[in-house]
Amino acid sequence: INGNVYNDVNGLNGTPANTIDGLPIYNPSGVQLYANLINTSGNVVATVPVDLDGSFIFTTINPGTYTVQVTINRGSVGVPAPLTKLPSNWVNVGEFTGSGAGNDGLANGRSAPFTYSNSKVKDIKFGIQQLPTPIGGTAVAVNNPGGSISVPVGSDLFTGTDPDGGSIDSLLIVSFPLNATTITVNGNTYTNATFPVGGVVVPTDANGNPKQPIEVNPEGGGNVTVKIPFLVYDNAGFPSILKDTVNVVFTSIVPVKIISFTALPNGNSAVLSWLVNTDLELSGYEIEWSKDGNRFEKIGAVNAGNRGNYSYVHSNPTIGVNYYRLKLIGKNGDITYSQFRVVNYITEPVFVIYPNPATQFLKITTPYNMLQKASVVSILSVDGKLLYQRRIVSLQQTETIDVSKLSSGSYFLQIKSGTQMITQQFDVLR
Repeated sequence: INGNVYNDVNGLNGTPANTIDGLPIYNPSGVQLYANLINTSGNVVATVPVDLDGSFIFTTINPGTYTVQVTINRGSVGVPAPLTKLPSNWVNVGEFTGSGAGNDGLANGRSAPFTYSNSKVKDIKFGIQQLPTPIGGTAVAVNNPGGSISVPVGSDLFTGTDPDGGSIDSLLIVSFPLNATTITVNGNTYTNATFPVGGVVVPTDANGNPKQPIEVNPEGGGNVTVKIPFLVYDNAGFPSILKDTVNVVFTSIVPVKIISFTALPNGNSAVLSWLVNTDLELSGYEIEWSKDGNRFEKIGAVNAGNRGNYSYVHSNPTIGVNYYRLKLIGKNGDITYSQFRVVNYITEPVFVIYPNPATQFLKITTPYNMLQKASVVSILSVDGKLLYQRRIVSLQQTETIDVSKLSSGSYFLQIKSGTQMITQQFDVLR
């Protein structure tokens, strides 16, 4: 009596249809599988580990009617069969005895009963697979439109993965979104009262991105996050055990855009300048300063005057690195912050690197005495190999370098200006 176990990632939906196939498997998630031969009394007659090639075989068996069970629980001869069980996140796809297409319709880890009478019973096939995993994203905050206006939800916020070469086939919006008044899927609008009990199925591409448009209308007109719970189905037709959430963030933050914001040394002062597109809804700006980039304190304020261009002078900054940011205050009390800018008053040949570790871009803040000098910026591996080099005609207070192509690890950043050459270590994190 023999058979095989397969990692059947497309379930019974492959070509030809209704076929148990795939790659042989004996240890899903590193856990050994066992084949237990069970008689009509429910007792184990024989037990063998599934072999490395996914096969199992029982020999020296008395004639009778049997079933085969595949499980991570090894049976004991003469006692009732153990629980049919697979590792976490694995499921049974189907079972079939014989060649070609077919299944016994149960997908329970047990073959259909068969009679053995001293002639081979072969091709007892078991299909198992891992379930998919949903991955929900968070959208970049947008202004809450208020009223009955719906906002599109980015398709890239819904994704999923299916192990071992499987793919995502569709997603299920499990329940009505939190903090929404309506959700519209492919032109069909639902409220909390009309949302289907079983959820709404949306077809997706292989990565889990929906092929149909999804829109939400947030509650109220202020700060709110609409939460859309969903799970995904793989190409075998199985749903994920877990569900995840897409977060669509709405805010009443002042609709002002900082077009530019600079902080530059000027003698013993730091001059901050910024340009905004509009500030009709702002009451003013507060200038905040920090020595470490974490703990900021207010050092000044400028009233909003709908003039676009603003500046502020910080007299006698501290020796070393100075961090600055803007606090934008709306007339309704809402707050938002700019990115920070750095002024380096270190006169020794030392530069500041941030963020460290870096992922996409590395920013360099140079000492005051190296500004506007012709320089060469290089990146070296720890063994001294040149990986990157750029010539700069006039070194600015802050320079940006793309490190997205570097692998995780430690590197050296080197700046050479005339006879001066300074080197500092930094890390890249992936």
